[in-house]
Amino acid sequence: MAIAAPILRNSDTLTDIVTSRLRLAIVTGTLSPGERISEPLLAGQFQVSRSPVREALHRLEEERLVVRLANRRTTVWLPTEADVDEIFSLRVMLESLAAERTIQQLDDDDFAALEELIRQQEALIVKQEYVELICSDKQFHEYFIKRAAHTRLREWWEQIMGQWEVLIYRRLHHAPAKVVPSIVPDHRTLLDAYYARDLEKVVWLHRAINDRVQRQTKAALHSRLQLGDIRINSEGS
Repeated sequence: MAIAAPILRNSDTLTDIVTSRLRLAIVTGTLSPGERISEPLLAGQFQVSRSPVREALHRLEEERLVVRLANRRTTVWLPTEADVDEIFSLRVMLESLAAERTIQQLDDDDFAALEELIRQQEALIVKQEYVELICSDKQFHEYFIKRAAHTRLREWWEQIMGQWEVLIYRRLHHAPAKVVPSIVPDHRTLLDAYYARDLEKVVWLHRAINDRVQRQTKAALHSRLQLGDIRINSEGS
């Protein structure tokens, strides 16, 4: 369960740093699904006290990335097909509501920001920086959620997105040659529908894209591939 070198202090709190590194380890599979997590071991690896590790695990439990069992053990979330179905069906509902609330409100500044995210994704694909690509993918979709100015919508979104990142990384790892080239075209098609103010098409695209991604994610869950087969550049994450 080796994760990282000892933590160097900076402007973030120790809990922030430990949380970030543990989250990355869970998303990329350095901490395997179902793996038991040891507070003392992690504290020793990070060379910190157990307090920031305990608080980090509490945060990750709220994100549903770790599970605290009845025997007080903590393990990494182990996704199932039912989880995939629930996460993606809920995501379609949330993104459709966000589209309904934003499609007539987006202005030139909004479209410029979204175009910049697509350009960023194109650059990340060239550099094969897949962890950062997943983050940018999330930011693209999250832009509409935030723009919707709906507190409960955003809260529901944040509840599922930690687990979504785990699933999307698993999907990308399983079939990178199929998944990576689809990201920018999917976003471009969605953005074009927003430009046209075509709500019906946006909602249809969200459903069609999520259905495809859901099928690919289930295939990834069944895969016996081991993490690490593709180059992941996560420096600075």
